[in-house]
Amino acid sequence: MKIFNGIFRIKNLNILNQQRFNNNIWKKILVKRINKNRKINYPLISSSPLSVILSTQFYNKKVKVLDLGSGALDIYFELNSILSNCSKLNKEKNNLKKITLDLVELPIILRVYKEIKFSKKFKINLLSSFNPKKKYDIIHISNSLHYFEEPKKLINLLLKSKAKYIILNSTKVGNIKTFVTLQKFYKYSIPIWFFSIKDLVKEFMPNYKLVFVSNYLHKYFGKFSKLPMKNFPKKLRIDHTKTLIFEKKN
Repeated sequence: MKIFNGIFRIKNLNILNQQRFNNNIWKKILVKRINKNRKINYPLISSSPLSVILSTQFYNKKVKVLDLGSGALDIYFELNSILSNCSKLNKEKNNLKKITLDLVELPIILRVYKEIKFSKKFKINLLSSFNPKKKYDIIHISNSLHYFEEPKKLINLLLKSKAKYIILNSTKVGNIKTFVTLQKFYKYSIPIWFFSIKDLVKEFMPNYKLVFVSNYLHKYFGKFSKLPMKNFPKKLRIDHTKTLIFEKKN
């Protein structure tokens, strides 16, 4: 079964977005994932380096975090569990009350969030968009940058926040030329970016430097594996999505 099909050189995903995606389907999927996340007793491990950065660089400090494209609230549930467990193990007072977490999602998803009883350890803000003039310490984007219509414009807006760290988690990027393809999602075909890591890093220069890169393991067809891209030329294939951390230069 092919998940990705086609190779397009365009600047805006709207050019291919002729088949409007039904957000109600995405809502139903996220509700199931959120309910599953509620039941998970997260171990001291995270699917994102955000918790490590918070624990090592901002421990016991006030910190503002933007989570752009919050989806099934993985980051919220992981932070709530991981940092709480760390505090218990260290026998120190929990410092989560000093974290402001702005969750940005589609209005239809925000209505789901509003039904959730969030932990009082955080200050949670639910937003349908982010304010480029607002200052953040950390910007976190997980498995979503490749779905934005114009990533370059988005990055330029994010840089205005002058965050100390920008995390691109589980992003489709590699040693390739940037292109767009169509991702099969149920009965829909969704346009999605595959980024050149060289070009993507340039978007953050000269004020940011890339300080961390690692592969991110995903499940495909029920098991952890490489991206199913055998139908693409080798020069355009990537084995795994990647996690990148950018740090603001002094």
